[in-house]
Amino acid sequence: MSGKIPFDSYVLRFVTIELKNSLVGGVIQNVSQPIPNELIVTVRNHGTNFNLLISCDATFARTHLTVTRKKNPLVPQAFCMICRKYLDGRRISHVQQRGFDRILDIKCTDVEGNCVTLTAELMGKHSNLILVNENHNILDAMKHVTSKVSRHRETLPGKKYVSPPVDTTKLDPWSVSSVSIEELGKEIGSEPESSQALIMARFQGMSPFLTREILSRTESASLSQIWQTLFSTNANRQSRAVIVRGEENEYVGAYPFPPAQFPASSCHTRANINIALDHYYGNVIPMHALDSARHELTVHVDRALKSHLKQRESLDRSLQEAGRAEDYRNCGNLLL
Repeated sequence: MSGKIPFDSYVLRFVTIELKNSLVGGVIQNVSQPIPNELIVTVRNHGTNFNLLISCDATFARTHLTVTRKKNPLVPQAFCMICRKYLDGRRISHVQQRGFDRILDIKCTDVEGNCVTLTAELMGKHSNLILVNENHNILDAMKHVTSKVSRHRETLPGKKYVSPPVDTTKLDPWSVSSVSIEELGKEIGSEPESSQALIMARFQGMSPFLTREILSRTESASLSQIWQTLFSTNANRQSRAVIVRGEENEYVGAYPFPPAQFPASSCHTRANINIALDHYYGNVIPMHALDSARHELTVHVDRALKSHLKQRESLDRSLQEAGRAEDYRNCGNLLL
């Protein structure tokens, strides 16, 4: 099986469940922004400090608890300062995934009952982290989006917060009836691509990986049984988070369940999905940075080498021309 396991809506669902247990009722102790696209919120709850990482990186957008400590810049980012102003000392009153989308809302309340919401939109290159007050006005955002970029969703301080568009014709897979699943089972054919497109068109939040996971399980169980396993309260209770490695022992991803697309020997169990994600990204991101630096260096060396080869060819031609100088002088004298 090729490709990486994404941080999709299904992963966020299980992260959210664990964050509710860990963070709700806790008090925000600190906010830091070690790198431009990453915020860490430290919450004191149950006698323990929890570090919530929220990343808006185009490649590694995600949120999970982390034990990794990162050095902060000497001068805090502007967004970090705004978050400290509005979040420090507030109590987390609510943590909720919005529908079955890659959006997480964290509501924070002060002693007077005033509420602000930290909204993480974890959507690849469109990811953003937005601080919104109770009147739905944007206090600030990690990435400012002007009207030149999006006429419908400006993300600037003072603007009204507008949710990303939602396809209301799609069903929520967590609340769909068994009758609908049975009907879907009759529609699914033998062609994987058409079956995958059908599921993604019918339900919210279905990533290509999740739809492939559903279809890979149809070989050993009915669609109704698969739905009961993946999209029920029992799934929440019986989740068994894993880190998945490939054939060459490379990291492939983390998921709430051992994916049927991979052999059991590739799946390594962790205590919960937050630990699995922290372990996975803690290893993959440095490797990705190293690969990117290696690629950039290789491109730079190749470009410099080609430039020097061209200069050498030019010098060789000049030397060849210089070697015929006496011939040219004789020809000139004959012409004169």
